[in-house]
Amino acid sequence: MSAASTAFFLLFFFTLSPRISHLLRGYSKFTHAQKIDWDTRVGSNVHAVLVSLIALYCSFFDTHTHSNPIWGEGVLVRYGVSITLGYLMADFVIVSLYYKLIGDIFTMTHHVVAILSYCIPVGFSIGLYIANFRQLAELSTVFVNQRWYYSACKTPHSSRVFVINACCMVLSFFLCRIAVMPYYYYKCYRYIWAYTGPDPVGMPLQVLTFMNSVLLDIINIYWMYRMVKGGLKLLLASNNINEREKQS
Repeated sequence: MSAASTAFFLLFFFTLSPRISHLLRGYSKFTHAQKIDWDTRVGSNVHAVLVSLIALYCSFFDTHTHSNPIWGEGVLVRYGVSITLGYLMADFVIVSLYYKLIGDIFTMTHHVVAILSYCIPVGFSIGLYIANFRQLAELSTVFVNQRWYYSACKTPHSSRVFVINACCMVLSFFLCRIAVMPYYYYKCYRYIWAYTGPDPVGMPLQVLTFMNSVLLDIINIYWMYRMVKGGLKLLLASNNINEREKQS
């Protein structure tokens, strides 16, 4: 499934995404680098919507996802996690090919850590329940990508549509990636790191899971910091504009 997902998102980037993007008003004015960047984000949106729906369903309705949190046997949850692994590998290839235009060491590091994190549940069937919980972070992705699109189209940061999307982005990112951290680590501790019952995970995978989780969340905290910093800057700029209008 992961191989099929990788092939699909590579094909989507090189063939379908440019055609879909041409329907957008601002796409034709983008630079070559911006077009490549946005085409990766179209695939990112498709992936985010798909796996978010799967993750939500598995979290609330799929009994197989919850029946064995350690050695998962659910088919649907495995599909969701495998799709994400395939998407990450495809995006890693794309960013590597166009590294000079859209790449940076931060993005590459994130992809390597994330790929390793998803290889564990896909390859060893360990912690699919926890991996599915991590999938819920994708609920914020569409707003992040839309924010990039508005900025690339030079949409005024004080405009209603930009501010609404920015608020949705920050709120969803905080709720889906930051606020859930205590619960996520509690589940990891209970089912992977401190589990001593039948069929334990084993020390090597416990250490690898811990390191990957911490690294990914350091990245998430850094992104959250940048969002809050940008939001405060936007609010200050908006207040300054309002004050100048009152004075005039």
